Amino acid sequence: MVRRIKDACRPEIFHVTDHAGRPARILWLRSPTEVLLPLASICFYFVHPNVNLDNFDFNKFRRDVTHNANEELRVDIFFIPGGTDADCVEHYHNELIYRGDVLEQIRDVQEAYKDFYNNHGYVHEERKKGRLPGLFGSHRCSRSWYTGLIFVFNRETWDLEEDDKKLDMVQFDPELILEEFGPGERIPTLEPIKTTRVRARRESIDIDSDPVYKGSEDQAVWWWFYDLRDGRVWEGAMHARTSAMSLEWTSW
Repeated sequence: MVRRIKDACRPEIFHVTDHAGRPARILWLRSPTEVLLPLASICFYFVHPNVNLDNFDFNKFRRDVTHNANEELRVDIFFIPGGTDADCVEHYHNELIYRGDVLEQIRDVQEAYKDFYNNHGYVHEERKKGRLPGLFGSHRCSRSWYTGLIFVFNRETWDLEEDDKKLDMVQFDPELILEEFGPGERIPTLEPIKTTRVRARRESIDIDSDPVYKGSEDQAVWWWFYDLRDGRVWEGAMHARTSAMSLEWTSW
């Protein structure tokens, strides 16, 4: 995949609403030639009741939480004033129903791409337009029994010292695969929601020598997400967007 020169990109902040009609934001580092929002995303929840949406430094927030991420992604932000981690999980479930699963949109692109070539470059059916990109229905991976993953920020402002820029990583929807346990092997009991306090960002990490790279609360948001995402679906979302842009899609 050709990497974009980030200096040629500009940050975009889209004002949207969630399934309940509340304000939400989509953040994206966009190149001058791109119009189609990324399908791959990370979801954040702001829960402080006094967050000022007009004055919050969303671009600095995006730069920090995606630091070291060299992939084209979007940042979804939802606002649940006074909300608990459980409230945010419930909202995510409802928003997933409202927006749809990323997998559905990946399949839409695959079908359109197949149709395009089977008809010698002519698509005979008008596609539905104007949908927001979907959310991940599952982040199933070998490193965790939890399939849901969001990050919750509970401060009023992002104007903080680096050591104070921390969020709750919230994992939910545990799914044990019983076939992976041998006879007599203890099957763990998992809490419905698991919360870990994590830093917003870290500088470049030496994977082989850095003791905090794996499994530490000091591991940054992007590195946690990188470890716990469903890599197969993530790559599928990346390729689907590339294919959609080649078909000259401008929206999902």
